[in-house]
Amino acid sequence: MPGITGFIGECAISFDTPSFTELSGKTVKQYEQGSLQLVVNAIKEEIGYSYLETEQYLIILNGDIFSIAGKDTSEPLLAILTAYRQNELSELLAKLNGYFCLLIHDKKEKKLSLISDRFGIKPLYLAFDCQTLLGFSYEIKALVLHPKTKLNIDKDAITVFAELGHMINQSTWFEEIKRLAPATIVNVDMASGSMVSESYWQWGQIKSNTTISFEEATDKLYQLFDQAVRRCMSSIKLPTLAVTLSGGLDSRAILAAATKHFKGEISTHTFGHPKCDDAIIAKRVASVAGVSNTLRTIDETNWFKGRDKGVWKTDGMFNVLHMHALGSVPDITKKSHYLLNGYLGDAVLGASLLLEGYQDQCVSKEIAAQKYSKLSPLVDLNLNYFSGEKYDPLFIYNRGVRFTSVGTDLLSGQLHNLKPFMDNDLIEFIYSVPDSYRQQSRLYNAMLLKYYPEYFKDIPWQQTGKPITLQSKEIVEPKVRVKPKLINLVKKTPFAGIARTLYRMTIANKGYTSYSDWIQRPEFKSEIDRLLLSDEALITQFIPKEELEQKLKAFYRTKPNNADNIGSLLTLSIYLAQLKKFRSF
Repeated sequence: MPGITGFIGECAISFDTPSFTELSGKTVKQYEQGSLQLVVNAIKEEIGYSYLETEQYLIILNGDIFSIAGKDTSEPLLAILTAYRQNELSELLAKLNGYFCLLIHDKKEKKLSLISDRFGIKPLYLAFDCQTLLGFSYEIKALVLHPKTKLNIDKDAITVFAELGHMINQSTWFEEIKRLAPATIVNVDMASGSMVSESYWQWGQIKSNTTISFEEATDKLYQLFDQAVRRCMSSIKLPTLAVTLSGGLDSRAILAAATKHFKGEISTHTFGHPKCDDAIIAKRVASVAGVSNTLRTIDETNWFKGRDKGVWKTDGMFNVLHMHALGSVPDITKKSHYLLNGYLGDAVLGASLLLEGYQDQCVSKEIAAQKYSKLSPLVDLNLNYFSGEKYDPLFIYNRGVRFTSVGTDLLSGQLHNLKPFMDNDLIEFIYSVPDSYRQQSRLYNAMLLKYYPEYFKDIPWQQTGKPITLQSKEIVEPKVRVKPKLINLVKKTPFAGIARTLYRMTIANKGYTSYSDWIQRPEFKSEIDRLLLSDEALITQFIPKEELEQKLKAFYRTKPNNADNIGSLLTLSIYLAQLKKFRSF
C-alpha cells in the first residue's frame, strides 16, 4: 500500500534499514531537512502520488483528488498551497473529493500537517510518546521497526480482532501506534514534536432531502454514479484497466459504467473455480460488456499459499481467509496497474449495513449494542464525526475502512485502486434520502435496472441465484447456508463422511471458496495446531492455550460454516511470529 513514511527527531536512521526497506511499493522520493526524514513509495513514478516543492513548502499527496466543491480538478496541490497560505485549509479540505493522505511541510515555520481524507480510507499510522509524534507511515511495520517506538500490545485490540476479524476506531496492535482518524488534520511542531488535532468535516453536514420522489432519486443516483466512475477514469494514465468481477452487483455496475467512459482495454478477473456462481455469472457479464474475463482459480490445493506474505503486508490486520486476490496480483498487473473497485457499493447504495427495525436514526449506544454486542463499550461513537441522522456511517468506518479497505490495501503495492462508490457527491446524495429508499437495495436496484438493463434484467445475482427486482423483500437466504443444517443433522452418524462428500460436490461449488471445509482437512488441522497450540506459538502469550483449544473444539463441533474466527487467530499468530524476527514486544 504505497504512501508516505516519515520520522521526526535529530536521530535519523539510514534509508536502507528495515524501517524503510520492508515497505511495500517502490521508493520514488527521499527527503531530509532538519529533524524531518521522509520516504515516498509508489507503484510507479507516475501512479498514485503528487509532489510539489517550493522554497518554503513541501506538499505530498498520496492518493487521488478528483474534484473540489463539485468541480473536476487536475492540479489540487496548487489549490491546497493557496488555501494553506491564506489560513483557509480546513475550509478547502471539506470540499476535496477523493481518498488520500496529505502532508504539508512549512520549512520556514518548522511545522508539519498530516491530513486524512473525509472517510479515512487511505491509511496513515502515527507513532507517539505521550503527545510527542515520533513518526508516521502508511504501514505499521515502518514504525514498529524503528528503535524509538515502544511496543506495548493493546489487549483490547486483540479481543476485538479475535471476535470481529478486524480493528475498530483508530486502534492497532500497539498502544503507542494509532491510525489517523478520518477528516482530521494533525499539526506538528517540528521543534518539539508536539501535535494538535482538528476535524474539518462531519457526517452531520449532509442535509436530509425528504421531498425528492423515488423516481427522481433513481435518476439522480444514476447521474452521480456515472459521474463518479467518469472521474475515476480521468485519473488513469495508462491505456489499460482491470476490474475484479464477481457475481455481485457492485463490480457489475462499475464495469457497465466504465465501458462508457474508458477508451482503452478493460480486462476482468474472477476468483474461484469454474463451477462456482461467481465464475458463471462473471463470464456472462463480461460477454455483455465485450471484455475479456480470466478465472483465477482458488481451491483446496492453493488457497493458503503465500498468505503469510499477505499478513506481513497488512501488518496482521487483515484476516488471512479473505486474501482471495493476493496470488493473482502479478498476473493482473500484466494487464494493468489500475484496478476499478466496487468497494462498499452494497453498503452505501444497497444499505447492507442497516439494522432491521432501525431507520433514519442517529448513532447511539443502543445501536452500537445491537451491532457489536459485548464489544460495544469499546466502540468510539465519536458523536462529533458520526453526527447526523444516519447511524451506518459508524459501520462504514469500523467495518468498511478497518476491514474491507485493508483488502484493497493488500493489493495496492502493485495495483492502484479506484473506488467510485466513495465519491463525495454520490455519498452526500445517497445519505440525504430516506433510509426507506435505500433499504434492501430498492433505490440501487431501480437505478441498475433502468440504466443498465442488459447487465441486470436477466442475469442472476450471486446472493439469490435470481435477477434483481424492485420487490422490497428480494433478499433471501443464500443457498450455502444449507451447509450447517446438513452437517449438524448427520454428524456423529455413519453417514457423516458421505454427507461431507455430497456437500463438496454440490453446495460447496456454489461459493467461490470453501474455507470452512478446507480448513478442517487433516493436513491443515496440523498447520492450525502448529500455529495456535505449539510451544512456539506466541499467540498463547495473549490468549490462553486452553481458550484457543476451546475455540477450535467449538468450531469443529458446532460451527463448521464459519471459519472467520479461526482465520483471525491464525492471522494474529502468523503476524506475531513475523514481528518477533525484527523486534521484541
